[in-house]
Amino acid sequence: MRAKPNVRVLYISPQGTEVRQLRLDGSAPSKLLTLGPPSPRGVLGFVSQEANGQWRLEIQPDYDQPLQFVADVGPCQATTRSSTDPDWFFPGPADDLQNEKSPEWTVRTGFWATEGVSAINSRTGEWRPIMSVEMPWMAWFPRNATVLPNDQFIFQLGEQIIWVDLSRNLAAGLAAGHGPVAVLDNGSTTQSSTLTIQN
Repeated sequence: MRAKPNVRVLYISPQGTEVRQLRLDGSAPSKLLTLGPPSPRGVLGFVSQEANGQWRLEIQPDYDQPLQFVADVGPCQATTRSSTDPDWFFPGPADDLQNEKSPEWTVRTGFWATEGVSAINSRTGEWRPIMSVEMPWMAWFPRNATVLPNDQFIFQLGEQIIWVDLSRNLAAGLAAGHGPVAVLDNGSTTQSSTLTIQN
């Protein structure tokens, strides 16, 4: 895989007790912060951009639950999820951090595990099924994809964070966890001293 040191992936630990981060440069994941109430089914998202390139990171702890503030992250480039949308758990189009003037890839996660995740090349029209896992005794649902610059993306498959390189037809498991978001950054993260619940 072609390393991307400026890409940071934030995700929730399998037990839902921590937000962890890792860079796509081969380094090991590290703990970013401890969550107040555990979120074993939670999903992360940025709801707004604030001053000086900072972004407001929030968590939806479970289906149809209110958003909660986690931390201010930045300076970085990120994508937002609507704070008025009642649910971040539904599948669909990936977040997009492609820098190219004419983005090459559109990535989509399916509703059912058997639909998996797929990519469409906007320049050639090629549709490419990427990955799905469903058997009678288990189903790994694809969720929370983010397209990165230069033919790569990350997403959640079951309880794993997966990194895909479309140009080389490669995939790698990054970490166990769920609810990932990705940022392009050169900055730091500042944590609020408390976990603020947004009403």
